[in-house]
Amino acid sequence: MKNLLQLVNFSFSYTDELPLFRIENTLSLRSGELVVLTGPSGAGKSSLLAIIQGLIPTHILGRCQGRIQRENFECSYLFQNPYSQIIAPKVREEFVFNLENKRKPKSFGILVRDAAIQTPP
Repeated sequence: MKNLLQLVNFSFSYTDELPLFRIENTLSLRSGELVVLTGPSGAGKSSLLAIIQGLIPTHILGRCQGRIQRENFECSYLFQNPYSQIIAPKVREEFVFNLENKRKPKSFGILVRDAAIQTPP
């Protein structure tokens, strides 16, 4: 499978303080993979997604160290707070809207749901 994204020895912070997160070695996202990112509030999930989408460091300022290799691909995510959703008031409805809008098969949503259920709290 083709690498869509690689972060090599990468760290990110919004200021000159300690990094919000650090990836030692390499994080690779490949074509055809389904990735579910979970973690506690403040762990850097949204920042990592903004890096994956290309918003950091081009539109959102911060300090990146390491190497990013990125191909063009689409990436979507839902907000942590259900009241912050853009289209629907419930996360499930927002998620379904996103899949329908991108004409993804229903089986794709089932894979994401099952991965989220299997992730420990």
